[in-house]
Amino acid sequence: MTATTPTTFATADAPGADDTDAEARGLIARIAAGDQRALEQFYRAHHGAVYLFALRLVKNAADAAELVNEAMLEVWRSASRFRGESRVRTWLLGIVNFRAIDLMRRR
Repeated sequence: MTATTPTTFATADAPGADDTDAEARGLIARIAAGDQRALEQFYRAHHGAVYLFALRLVKNAADAAELVNEAMLEVWRSASRFRGESRVRTWLLGIVNFRAIDLMRRR
């Protein structure tokens, strides 16, 4: 890993990352079909990493928690539009990043 590689995305090259992404893609497909339990599983699997990423961006625990909720709501709304051109976690953290930018602009 180089000094410019974000540590948040380093897990994409970790052993088992392809298995984890395949599982996440399966959950995304189920979420797109309206499966609320799949969203719950997705949330449990990803909320920790999403929260830490958001916290690094906004430096405020309450705002980070709100960003997690907004991102998961966006996953629910837009799962059918996930094109699979990136890893699921990359897509998810991109959602958080854009939401954090919006939050900072509003302030």
